[in-house]
Amino acid sequence: TVEGTLDAMETYFIPRQNVVYERYIFFTCDHGEHQSVDEYIIKLQHLASTCEFGTLHDDLIRDRLVLGTKNSAARPRML
Repeated sequence: TVEGTLDAMETYFIPRQNVVYERYIFFTCDHGEHQSVDEYIIKLQHLASTCEFGTLHDDLIRDRLVLGTKNSAARPRML
């Protein structure tokens, strides 16, 4: 059938996400020297979208923001 063919093509052509790799990229993402905090948050949100964090999504973005920020003066206010 056409549906079966389309399903087979999707399975073949659309790469699967390696969740462990996606989480590795997320958890090792640090705030860049010339990157604003807003840009860093947007990057973390983008990276988190492929990590399948479920209900921990927002909490893990917050935690990574605290851990990865270069602004040590702002860190105590985040805690």
